[in-house]
Order: sequence, then C-alpha cells, then structure tokens
Amino acid sequence: MDKKKFKIILAALAFSFAVMIPVSYSAGANSQQPSAAGSREDPLVTLSFVEKYVAEFLAPQSNIQPAATAGTESFEIVTLNWNQRIRAKSGTLDLIVRPGSRARVTAPGNENVGIADVTSGRELLGGDIVPVNHLLVIPRADRRGLVILSDTATILVRGDYEIE
Repeated sequence: MDKKKFKIILAALAFSFAVMIPVSYSAGANSQQPSAAGSREDPLVTLSFVEKYVAEFLAPQSNIQPAATAGTESFEIVTLNWNQRIRAKSGTLDLIVRPGSRARVTAPGNENVGIADVTSGRELLGGDIVPVNHLLVIPRADRRGLVILSDTATILVRGDYEIE
C-alpha cells in the first residue's frame, strides 16, 4: 500500500471518529438517567422497614410444614414372597418397589382401573409390570394393589395396608 492510499484511509477513519463520538455522546445524554438516591422515584429505606416487611411476608408461610413432617408417617420396609398381594386397607397407600423385586398391578373386578405412577406421570393398569424405584399411589381401598412375581420382593410402603 502506498503512502497516498494510507493517508486517505487514515483521514477517513479520523473523520468517522470525529463524527461518531459527538453523535453517540448526545444520544446517551438524551436517554433516561437513573433517579438520585433518596428521591421520590428511588426512596431510601431503613433496616427496620426491611425487617418488618420481610417478617410480614414470611409470616403466612411459617405455618406450612414440609410433607414429611405434616403428620404423615415415614415409609416402612415390607418383604413379600412370590404371589403375595399387597393392597390398601383404608385410605391412600404409597408404594415403591425396590430393585431386585418384580411385581405387577392387580385390580380385581376391573382391569381398566390402575395405580398412579407418580414418577412417570402415567397410570399402570391391571396386569402392567411395575417399574422399580417409582412412587405408586393407590388412592383408596378398593382392592387395587400389587402381586409379587419374584421369589421375594422388597417394597417401601406408606399408609395402612394388608397382605394376602
């Protein structure tokens, strides 16, 4: 590149900067500036105000207990043998079939009714094989349950149940 082309390019760049800097500065001056601290738009608050506000905000939530401590019992470990059945005796029954165990859903009298598989978000109908480590919910004591297909099965159970 010869000296004449270099000078032309340098002059063009200098002109561009000379024009762009004032234009960008004036555009920034017209944009909305943040309000001064302590003004009506941005008031100052005291620590006591913040503590009172936070205490009032959290007060209604302080009565809420986690599900595990809200009067529900913990899971019980139940070991069952081949062809034994477990079902809800009264109320809701939660079940988790542990690894090494095999079971299927049983719904005597109505194979179109099943057990909610909360983990996968679907319903296991009568005759379906139960996946291990899935939380199953039997909503009421209407003879729905599980029948064991392996020699022994370990199941975590929460709720009132019966084994036949």
